[in-house]
Amino acid sequence: MKILHFIDDDAAHDEHYVPAKNVTCIEMTASGAIKLWWANSDTNVSDHMVDIAVTATTAPDCLLALSEHLIDAGIHSHG
Repeated sequence: MKILHFIDDDAAHDEHYVPAKNVTCIEMTASGAIKLWWANSDTNVSDHMVDIAVTATTAPDCLLALSEHLIDAGIHSHG
């Protein structure tokens, strides 16, 4: 199972480990910003969302890389 790990820079105690299968949407909102939503285990609560800040103009590449990692079931060596 693939797991995503998010840490809030402003509050080091705010961390999320998210199964990749729970991701419901990824959206590029600016040239340096991506939003990612995932389903909760509690069906009475709406999806969680995280803002991902990246270097300006790199959001399209980061969005593509995230998408490829989410859908790829293989094991790769990047050596």
